[in-house]
Amino acid sequence: MRVPILILLGLALALCMRPENHAASATLLEAVEYEPCDYYCGPFNHPRTAYCIDVGGQILVGERAGLLWFGENEPASGRDLVGSQITASFDRRSIWIAAGRRVIKVARGSSFEQFKDSRCLIEVHKPKLAMAAKAIRPRNIPADAFPLAGAQVGEYRSVFVWYSCAMSVDLVNFPIS
Repeated sequence: MRVPILILLGLALALCMRPENHAASATLLEAVEYEPCDYYCGPFNHPRTAYCIDVGGQILVGERAGLLWFGENEPASGRDLVGSQITASFDRRSIWIAAGRRVIKVARGSSFEQFKDSRCLIEVHKPKLAMAAKAIRPRNIPADAFPLAGAQVGEYRSVFVWYSCAMSVDLVNFPIS
């Protein structure tokens, strides 16, 4: 009786780990190794590789932790595939990048702020701004302030910040050349 239960459990687990979408042609836009805590983590530094992929106009970002304290080599990480046509499959948790016989599994979502492609940064900022939309505005924040995704650099690492613009009377007659 236990054997069929284990087989069913294994089958259910295998189905959960498969990507929901079928494999599609894609382009690996960027793959950059970085240290999430800017090397302030001491012995717990573990470099990660941040990925940005264009799958038929849909931009996906994700990260993969290095297996060693020294990170991964180029072929293991896929950083050598930047700009190349790849095959990608994804679900809401993972992205599978395939090129030739290599398949790399990447966790969806990234907080990497140094992507050069603005489409990649937009995808990084979307969950931050969604979090800001659900946040309760502090009383000391003006009503016209709006949230901006916070840059994850330096010691101050807020997910989002409130920003307010104001016109300066001194700049109204400022000559523009």
